[in-house]
Amino acid sequence: MTRGIVIRTCEERDIEAVIDIEKASFSDPWVGEAFYEVFNSPLYLFLVCIDLEENELVGFVIGFSAADEAEIADVAVRADRRGCGIGGALVGEYLKMARERGAKRCFLEVRASNNAARALYERFGFVSFGVRKNYYKRPKEDALMMACELEENDGR
Repeated sequence: MTRGIVIRTCEERDIEAVIDIEKASFSDPWVGEAFYEVFNSPLYLFLVCIDLEENELVGFVIGFSAADEAEIADVAVRADRRGCGIGGALVGEYLKMARERGAKRCFLEVRASNNAARALYERFGFVSFGVRKNYYKRPKEDALMMACELEENDGR
């Protein structure tokens, strides 16, 4: 289902489309300036997914790594393209690149009620190890803290 896409490093010209997807995807989105800060930081991996037929950006993943740990900070897929494997392709590519940078484990937080995202992360070997009470603001909700070891977790 992910034919006709390419995942590549974000380019500055992509950021406005990323911001649009972010705003449409989350009740408490990142502010636009944050994407430019991430874009200009060498600590972050900022990947986008381009639909080759439409020649449009349809999703993104942002994460960072330091020493032997990585964290997925933000993932979103355009609403009309959810359920097509794009989120999995983005997460898989991010984890591969984090491993190549020397990360041995990866962390993330996810809304407790976001069953689709939790299922995706579990496919890559993420397991829940704790809760951050009232982590999300709009609406107020707990976050599950998840982690995976970056050995051979490729999501298959």
